[in-house]
Amino acid sequence: MRQSRSILFLTAGVLPKLAWTIAIVLGAAGCPDASWAAGPSQPEEMQKRDQWLRDRLLSAAPQRTVSSDNPVLSFVYGEQPSAKLLAAWPRKSESSKLPKDRTQHTLTWTDARTGLEVRCVAVEYGDFPVVEWTVYFKNTSKGNTPMLANLQAIDTRIERAQEGEYLLKYHKGDTCAPDLYQPLEQVLTPKANLRLAPVGGRGTNGAFPYYNLTMPGGGLILAVGWPGQWAATFSY
Repeated sequence: MRQSRSILFLTAGVLPKLAWTIAIVLGAAGCPDASWAAGPSQPEEMQKRDQWLRDRLLSAAPQRTVSSDNPVLSFVYGEQPSAKLLAAWPRKSESSKLPKDRTQHTLTWTDARTGLEVRCVAVEYGDFPVVEWTVYFKNTSKGNTPMLANLQAIDTRIERAQEGEYLLKYHKGDTCAPDLYQPLEQVLTPKANLRLAPVGGRGTNGAFPYYNLTMPGGGLILAVGWPGQWAATFSY
C-alpha cells in the first residue's frame, strides 16, 4: 500500500424510496494510471473498468473483513457496519444481457434473521468504460427491521501516484442567482474534507452531483442519482 497521504475516500448516496444510484465513467477506479477522454474507448480503459467491476462489485469475496472495500456500497444496520453483515449474509448473483450492448448484474443479500433484503443492480456498457448501479432495500418480514442508517451508494477509496494532487471539478447547483451552475475547482490537499449536498431535499438546490476527479495519470467521472436528497463527501 502506498503512503496514506495518496488515498482519497469518497462516499455518496441519495435516498428516494430506499433506492439510490451511482454511475462512474472510468479508465479505472482506485488505480493511479486511470485515464478517460472523450471519443472511442481504448482497450486498456475497458480492461480497467472490467477489473474494477470484478473486484469491487462482482467478487464474492467470502473472506471479507470489516475493513475490506468490497462491496463498494455501505450502510449501518442495527448499529453494525455493512461490511461485516454482507460478508455473513447469503448472497445470490445473476447476469443477463440487455439491449444496446449492455450487461446487467443483480446481486442480492438477505438477512435471514430480520428479513432485510439488499439488492444491487449494476449495468456495464459494452462500448464505453462505464458502470452504473442502483441499490434497493426491502423488508421481506412482517415486522419492523432494526434501524437502517448512513446509506452510501459508493463508499470507496481512490489511490493515486505520488506526484501531484487530486483536483476536483464540479458545479454549483441552482442558486436563483447569476452564479447558478457556476463551474468550480478545488485541489484536494491532505486532510481535506469536502462535503456537498443540496438544501431542502431538492436535487440541485445549491449543489450539483456531477464530478470530474482528476489525478496524476488520469481520473474518473462520477454522477450521483439526484431525484431526492443526496450528499457526497471527498475526504483526503
